[in-house]
Amino acid sequence: MRKCIQCMTPIHEVLNVYNLFNLPRLFCNQCEGDWEMSRLLNKEERCPKCLNIKVSSESLCFDCQFLKKKFHLMDPLHCDFKYQGVMKELLHQFKFMRDYDLATVFAKKLKLPKTSYDIIVPIPSPIERDIESTFNPVTAR
Repeated sequence: MRKCIQCMTPIHEVLNVYNLFNLPRLFCNQCEGDWEMSRLLNKEERCPKCLNIKVSSESLCFDCQFLKKKFHLMDPLHCDFKYQGVMKELLHQFKFMRDYDLATVFAKKLKLPKTSYDIIVPIPSPIERDIESTFNPVTAR
């Protein structure tokens, strides 16, 4: 019997014609629902460049409008989830409780857009935070 890779609850899945050739589920219904609650669905209320919540009907947020006058703006950011709910809990568990197995959960849920990249840059945390969390979550060391 398969278990949810997030909470380890057994997943009871009846084999039938509809799911015979599908890959097995990795998440239980509860965990799948928790992820959907944290999903960033309403991107039209956010700035298309930086994903900040917009307070006006302008196409770009005030910060990006200001920066655009002085600098060349970067390509739009990509973000699938809000930093709340299950996402916040699991990131805390990964970073501060050193739960390396959560890397598998994140790998299954976080999808990069299908586009070409020059480089993907992980954002390092300050050394003080690394000491507090006892390791660097970007390198998982």
